[in-house]
Amino acid sequence: MVVLAAYNGVTSWGIYVWLPVLLTYFGLSSSQASLVILIGLALDIVLEAMTGLFAQKIDNKKIFLLFSTLFVIGLYPTLKLFQLGSFYLDIIGMIFITLLISPATAMINSIAVQSVEKKVRYLTLGIFWNIGMTLFGGTAPAVFSFFMHYADQASLLIMLYMSIFVLLGFIMVKRYARR
Repeated sequence: MVVLAAYNGVTSWGIYVWLPVLLTYFGLSSSQASLVILIGLALDIVLEAMTGLFAQKIDNKKIFLLFSTLFVIGLYPTLKLFQLGSFYLDIIGMIFITLLISPATAMINSIAVQSVEKKVRYLTLGIFWNIGMTLFGGTAPAVFSFFMHYADQASLLIMLYMSIFVLLGFIMVKRYARR
């Protein structure tokens, strides 16, 4: 549960909360960066709902595993695209990365709920989900900002950091998730 929450927190907070910092760092105005994120979040709402409909016909684990893999593959090129500092390319990058991460994160909650027995579900989700989100998701923006200010290969480190949590989530779902 902690791993799934960390996956969700690091990717969601990293993309939708911290990314405006990155975009302004590479030359966008605050309003442009906010618009890029708004487009991503609006698309995320639609994609998560659509993914939920597909999950009724296709196994949610398969959706999660497929899009987690695609997200890791597409993350680094997208981060490099954001470094170009072009408003229109950043919109394209945001649409692309949202297309990859939204279906995976849409499945996390259902996978988490299905993976815990009913009699301990609320306790398990309440405690361990919040630990994972707080420790890893909540600190992700600070970690990414540290990379941006103190590392020569910040995009690579950000990609590796997110990829570690995606890989851990992938392993946990592949091995332990029910369905």
